[in-house]
Formats: sequence, structure tokens, C-alpha cells
Amino acid sequence: MQQIRDFVDDNTEVVPDGIIWTPDPYSEFSLSSAHEAMRYKAASCLSSKCIWGGGIPSKVSLFMWRLLRAFLPFPDVIKRFNVCLPSVCALCHQASAELEHCLYQCNFSKHVWRHFQGIFGATIGASSLRTECHAWWLLAPPGSVVDWYAKLVSCLILWHLWCSYNQGVYGDGSHSVSQTLSRIKQDLFLVASTRTIRRLGPGNDFLLTAGFLRRFHTPPIMVTIWVKWMTPPSGRLKLNTDATYGAAGVAGGACLRDSRG
Repeated sequence: MQQIRDFVDDNTEVVPDGIIWTPDPYSEFSLSSAHEAMRYKAASCLSSKCIWGGGIPSKVSLFMWRLLRAFLPFPDVIKRFNVCLPSVCALCHQASAELEHCLYQCNFSKHVWRHFQGIFGATIGASSLRTECHAWWLLAPPGSVVDWYAKLVSCLILWHLWCSYNQGVYGDGSHSVSQTLSRIKQDLFLVASTRTIRRLGPGNDFLLTAGFLRRFHTPPIMVTIWVKWMTPPSGRLKLNTDATYGAAGVAGGACLRDSRG
């Protein structure tokens, strides 16, 4: 009971007209906000920050989560459950179908990775798939346009290599390298179309040349319009009001003036 009391004291604030629940932006208590404030939160790793949100499609984020934990049904992963399957890489037909090989070490996969490394001007000499992903996630300054694209590109490359692998295993044959590159660029363009991307310098122009977006967003020009306050007739009052609301809360104000202002 003492822990509950301490938790309530740490997350409430007493004001003259009531009690404010601080974990909620609108100061309203809810079970979800209480659970969020109470639950244990582990430190987030780099992969968690780079594969979820940020415009990455949910199915791709879930795929990346399974990939980084070796949960994809490749033969070498299934072998851990004492199930051995005859396998050959459906992309190059020259080696065993292992997760690391098919998505990174295969000549098919290397061609795709090197193509986008050339576009971004990146020289990545990674020795493993996870190291390659980390290099892309740390390629550009955080919050920049290139940083957003680099995180998205690495996820889409792996997603489409996985799709091409499955097409080769269960379909009529894997996609060609040119088809895979085209599909990745098309998805990049479509995802970028849903976001507002601004040109932060000449270093971003290669995104237009590569066909990753149609054009940069140009912010509207803000024009200041001065509005003169008109005094009310003598013997009358004028009440001016205004209000604002947002995630931080709600605020309002009023000004009552006579004919002399």
C-alpha cells in the first residue's frame, strides 16, 4: 500500500481547484496512463529506434523485428528445432539457404546493397548483416533528411530481398536484380510521398536525381497582417477573447476595454 501511495504522490499535483494527474498531457487520469507510468521500461537499443515508426510500413517493421531476432523461417533457423531441410539459395543457386547468406552474402544481395551504397556515397565494409544495418542507421546526422532515408532504405532492401527469396522458393522464380531495385525505389517514392520532406541543403539533391521523391516541400511564406483595434462607442465596452490548445494543455484569455482603450 505504501508503494501505491508513493506512486500517487509522485504523479499528482495538488492545485487550489483540484488534483492534476501529471502523466497525462490533459491532466486526466486513465488506466492506460497509469499503466504506462508504472510499467518497467528497459533501455531502448539502436535497432528499436530505427525499425519502428518514422514512416516505415508496419509490416516491414515487424519483418525487421523477426529478422534481427533470427525468427524468419530460413532452413538454418528451423534447424535449431531439429528439423533439417534440403535447401539451396533461391537467389543465386550456389550456396545453402541461410539467413545471413541470402540477405547479405549472396551475389544477388551484394549487388542490391552496393547499388544503394553508391547512390548515398557510402563506403560500408561490414562483415555481417547486423553490422551493415548499424552502418546505415548511423550513416547521417540524426534528424536529417538523409538519416531518415538511410533508415528506410536498409529496411526496404531487406524486405524486398526476403520477398524475392520467397518468390524463388514458392513461386515461379525469384525477381531479377533490376526488378528488385525497381521495387525498392518505388516503395521509397511512395513512402516519401506521405511525408513532408524539406531541402536542407545541396547535399540532399541526389534524392531527386535518384527518383526517391518528386520534389521537396516548400514552406509557405508567412505574411504578417496588422489588425487595428477599433474602439467601441462612448459608454460601451468591447470584449476581445482568444484561446489555444495543444499537447501541453489549454489556455485562454480575454481583454475588456472601453472607448478609451
